[in-house]
Amino acid sequence: MHSQSSARTRVRVGALVVAVLGSAVFTAAVPFRSRLDARFGADAMDLVLDFGVFNLVYVATAVCVLAVRRGITRRERFGWWALAAALVSSTAGNAWYTLVLVPADTFPYPSPADYLYLAWYPLGYVAIFFLLTARVGRFPLSVWLDGLVAGAGAAALAAAVWFEPLTAQSPGTPLVEIVVNMAYPVFDLLLVCLLLGVAYIVRTAAQAWLLVLGLGFAVTGVADVISAIQIVDGTYIEGGWIDTGWLWAVALLAAACLPRRKVESVDALALVTQRTGGSLRVMAVPLASAAGSLALLQLGQGDRFPPVSGVFAAACILGAGIRAALTFRDLARLADVHREARTDDLTRLANRRELYEAAERALNAAGRKNTPTSLLLIDLDGFKEVNDSLGHAMGDELLVAFARRTEAALRPGDLLARLGGDEFAILASGSDTRAAIELGWRLVASTREPYEVSDVRLSVDVSVGVATLAPHGGSRGDLLRQADVAMYQAKGSPQRVSAFDTTAGIDDDAGGERLALLTRLREGLAGDAGHRSAAGHVELHLQPKVALVDGRLDGVEALARWRDQDGRLLPPAEFLPLVQRGGLLPALAAEVLGGAVRIARELRSHDIQVPVAVNLSAVDIHDQALPGRVATLLAREQVAPSALVVELTEDSLVTDPDAAAGVLSALRELGVRVSLDDFGTGYSSLAYLRRLPVDEVKLDRSFTIGVGVDDDADSVIQHTVGLVHALGLHLVAEGVEDEETAHRLRELGCDTGQGFLWAAPVPLEEFLASPLANGAPGRPTAVRLIG
Repeated sequence: MHSQSSARTRVRVGALVVAVLGSAVFTAAVPFRSRLDARFGADAMDLVLDFGVFNLVYVATAVCVLAVRRGITRRERFGWWALAAALVSSTAGNAWYTLVLVPADTFPYPSPADYLYLAWYPLGYVAIFFLLTARVGRFPLSVWLDGLVAGAGAAALAAAVWFEPLTAQSPGTPLVEIVVNMAYPVFDLLLVCLLLGVAYIVRTAAQAWLLVLGLGFAVTGVADVISAIQIVDGTYIEGGWIDTGWLWAVALLAAACLPRRKVESVDALALVTQRTGGSLRVMAVPLASAAGSLALLQLGQGDRFPPVSGVFAAACILGAGIRAALTFRDLARLADVHREARTDDLTRLANRRELYEAAERALNAAGRKNTPTSLLLIDLDGFKEVNDSLGHAMGDELLVAFARRTEAALRPGDLLARLGGDEFAILASGSDTRAAIELGWRLVASTREPYEVSDVRLSVDVSVGVATLAPHGGSRGDLLRQADVAMYQAKGSPQRVSAFDTTAGIDDDAGGERLALLTRLREGLAGDAGHRSAAGHVELHLQPKVALVDGRLDGVEALARWRDQDGRLLPPAEFLPLVQRGGLLPALAAEVLGGAVRIARELRSHDIQVPVAVNLSAVDIHDQALPGRVATLLAREQVAPSALVVELTEDSLVTDPDAAAGVLSALRELGVRVSLDDFGTGYSSLAYLRRLPVDEVKLDRSFTIGVGVDDDADSVIQHTVGLVHALGLHLVAEGVEDEETAHRLRELGCDTGQGFLWAAPVPLEEFLASPLANGAPGRPTAVRLIG
């Protein structure tokens, strides 16, 4: 294949050399033609130069064109073939003229040579069309009309100048002669129209080969016009300078076939619509052409210009009119697209883009008017249940109904937007915090009335977060982030409305950093899957629980850490308050539970048969759907329920102990163990032990600090151990940091210890390499603190 391509290249280059040398020889002979005719005879020079050299250039160019490289498109190849056919047709015409007509005393007009010459034009038009459309993409009607207007306007002007002298006929001239006489200038005008139209379409983006091709056709047209004028004036000399114009034009066509590096196609639509300087510059040439054509028609009253000039002028004006109509249509469509791009398809409210742009405008105006700007973020609570149980169609109808009802509660000038899913926003320009909160309360009140959707009454609640910026008080991003924080605070508020608190530590000197961290936590825990890895992620580190009686591994606790986007590992104290503030505890619990179950499966693959404990918040243990999610998770990972322990604190039970007990009982029925963490620090600890379905009690570290030193501490632990064991529960002592404490706790009857005496929390890989994980009794280890 490579050798074939090289052979074709050599043929093209050789043919081009022949065409150029032939043109040069013919051109060099022109000044000496009379001497050459006198010395060698006119007939001989006609045969050598006019027939031999002249046609050799045409044949060489045809060979060059036919040897175009493989791999081009069918459209481009057809264009080159059409050009080769045009060259062959002209060659045949030249041969007929030189060999048949010149020796004859008289010859018919028009002759076969004229028909062969005239065939050059339609074949050339076809070649230009296919070569152009093969290498220049996207040719909508508007682009063709631009070319038509530009070309027809120029052709009309050219016709007005030189068409009539070329077509002047003597009385009694046969019709066929009149047609042929007119065909040459008409075809030349069409060629001018086509070339100028193409030049306008591609303009400065044209590739070199296309420019050379166009120049070759242009030189041909110029030579045609000049020769026609000389023929009419009786000054044309065969073998003269005008003939050299045709030869060099053909040589340029051969040069356009030369090998060239592969380039991307030109985009005609982009060239026309994306010009620097705006649409007026784009339309300058068509407008000028149309104006010139109108002037020609006006000045042509009284037969001042030939009819063909009026035809081209009329075509130019008609094309300009159609182009204007298309422009108005496109502008109307553009307006529709612009509106649709800023409108939510379902509710016909403003969408996120429109909200963002409106917020920028509102903040700029607030700076000039010295007024505040408020934003309310609204989330529909319970919408997911509607979608899951009744279907997306019903959910969509509910969103539309909510949008219509909410619009009725707004002030003039307030902008309601749907951000996506069940999240909406209201931009309240000029509203301070109090006014925005009152608007939020009205929205909450409006949702208490059920929505009638397809003869079904549906009830949903809303959580409304309010953020207000003073004039020059921040950016659009600040407003959105603050409203986002407030909205997630509102989810845990009885009023369902929460305003961003600038005094709560998130707006102090380090507030920007904490707000950015909260944003990353939101993206990493509850955002789209594509943003999670970039924002950061949860890592679970394992701390062993050790049986005090023999020092063997008795279990592990999976403790959450946050690996931030810069690689830093954040301890709970740095990120848990923000997780809680942002309403992200359920998302964190989902991550931790999933990770803990996967760790349990991994431990068992290493023959480590101990349970994995995780901490749950008050929000989690009051979630009635939690047992079902845990069951699904365990089944998916093929992990036994006994491999999982959930830990909860006493304080998390205060809100609704009965509801929490129901969730815990359901977990225990699955086989999951329940542990009461930080025992002794909450309320009514003994009552909880008796009422709650728990398996294990974890003694808070505050009780282990004085063990072995303070008799009172020993006494408290001893009685607690007796109570816990009497209830049939397991006791774990937290905060064990030295061997003396571990020894004393074992003497007092504690079952299990947990603390830095054995290990700090470490990643799974490091834990698996530890002696405890490999069956060795626990030994004191160096403590690694996380900063």
